[in-house]
Amino acid sequence: MRKTSKLEYLEIPFIIISLSVAITYIFGIFGYLKPGVYISGLLLILASITCFKKSKKHNFKLDIKNIRYLIFLIPFIVFWKAVDSTYIFSEWDEFSFWGPSIKLIYEYGHFYTKDSPNLGHFIIYPPIQQTFQYIALTLLGWSERTILISQQMFVLSALLFSASRLTKGNLVKTALLFVLSIVFVYSFNYSLSNIYADSLLAAYLTATMAIAITIKRKTDLAILFLAMFVLVLVKQIGLVLSLLVLFTFFSYNIAKYGVGHLKNKKFYLQIIILSIAIIVSYYSWSIYLSIYSQVENPIPKSLDYFMSSEFHSKFEATVNEFIARIFNNGYFNTGHGIINLSFITLLIACVLVFVVTSIINKKQSKEIITIGLSMVFSFALYNLFLLFCYLVFFSEYECVRLASFERYSATYSYALFFMASAILISSLPEKKIASLIYSVVIIVSILYLSPEKMFKDFQKIVPGEYNYQRRMNVERLVAELRGYMKEGDTSYFIYQNSNGFENFVYSYLQLPFKTSRDCWTIGKSYGNDDIYTCNRNISEVASGYKYLTIYKADDNFWNDNKKFLSEGSSAMESGNYKIEITDGKFYLKNITQ
Repeated sequence: MRKTSKLEYLEIPFIIISLSVAITYIFGIFGYLKPGVYISGLLLILASITCFKKSKKHNFKLDIKNIRYLIFLIPFIVFWKAVDSTYIFSEWDEFSFWGPSIKLIYEYGHFYTKDSPNLGHFIIYPPIQQTFQYIALTLLGWSERTILISQQMFVLSALLFSASRLTKGNLVKTALLFVLSIVFVYSFNYSLSNIYADSLLAAYLTATMAIAITIKRKTDLAILFLAMFVLVLVKQIGLVLSLLVLFTFFSYNIAKYGVGHLKNKKFYLQIIILSIAIIVSYYSWSIYLSIYSQVENPIPKSLDYFMSSEFHSKFEATVNEFIARIFNNGYFNTGHGIINLSFITLLIACVLVFVVTSIINKKQSKEIITIGLSMVFSFALYNLFLLFCYLVFFSEYECVRLASFERYSATYSYALFFMASAILISSLPEKKIASLIYSVVIIVSILYLSPEKMFKDFQKIVPGEYNYQRRMNVERLVAELRGYMKEGDTSYFIYQNSNGFENFVYSYLQLPFKTSRDCWTIGKSYGNDDIYTCNRNISEVASGYKYLTIYKADDNFWNDNKKFLSEGSSAMESGNYKIEITDGKFYLKNITQ
């Protein structure tokens, strides 16, 4: 699919970022995270000088043919400038893990450990995303805006790499695919306005897959080795995705070179090298966790549970929900409602593209069909694995509702749809008149296919107004309490009859102080749908904490807990209290007056 040529300029940002995070990560797991940043930077500077000297020997000129590559910087600049100077986090998972994890890493200068507060079971998540964010923060200083921009650059570099790799060096086609790849991010209901790892995982998987089917030289194998190593560490599911990439690599090579290629020792050596990348990457983080975090991965329930009627009911409900969801529209959307695909229709569309392009491009028919078959098969395996995870590792509440299924599933869907689009665009004729047509298509794509959210992000990226106000309300309480807290102090949070959003905001804002994570609403249940309220009083849940922050209390709360107020203290709907233990008894003393 790709002509053998010198390293494309458009691939350089992705390779530099991947190499820098890999080097910094390796130093990080040995406890030398900040030195890793500077050493990786020094190595990259030396490599850049070497490449520059080589380019001068080959009469490199900064002429129009080379300057034209700068046009691909436009999306990077647009998204960078779009992030408002006052930008702060406002999305749920930015407070539950992604934000707290990078905040702790920046605060302490090392990856999270068993002593890292407020991360809960998320502590087992690998930290490559945070590693690049840490590099940016080390160079530029703490800022939530900097964290988001670094995330954008990571994603866009992967998309640009993929577009360049899969369009045979045709810059017009590369530009078309690059622009469409950004549109696809929003069409799959992702965005570049938050630091969720899903869009990065989808983009990085796509780039890794692009390398796997375009290997020509030893340097390509080295890049794939690097990408496989990093992919495993983007998120836990990266291990499964890397194995699916390896499967596609194997299938593609057999289709391209024939069954006789199985006798090629170099081919087996390539498989071994790539397997080593996966194994070393996975076990490097597993060993780190066993030493520094001592947190075990979730263990499935006993075999008896899977034979029980309870599990059978759960299995039936989950499978029925899965079947219903894959036929629901809204899985993939474009602007103006022109295209609105379900999981199934998207899959069918991709299959049709592979079939049609294999007919049009007869010279590469076998390769295209193999890519299509291996990726569609991998797509099915990936989603079945997701279903398995819901049944075995997720809570029953999340399982039967397939919570966030579309977001998780779209990781591989994005790569599949991108690959189908790339093959289709690569199959288009390359006559000069076609360049004008492609340019028109790019404009039409931006105007008519881009979801509304993408246009908004182009103009300005700001926190959602509703969540922003909720965060500000929590910040006011935290600002008051922090004036009283000393190193090692802890605090508990209460917001009656709520879903926990403010609780996670509070935990994030209070870092590095330890806070409560569960039972933010206590007492009698508020109804059949209430899955959050713990039937306990404040002395039972907050013993051992130094302070209490009440975001909102009601009669249900104070009817049970007014007895714990110290003399002279009053019941407040919202405010801060100091927790005092006198003669073994639990008391709440007003801080807020």
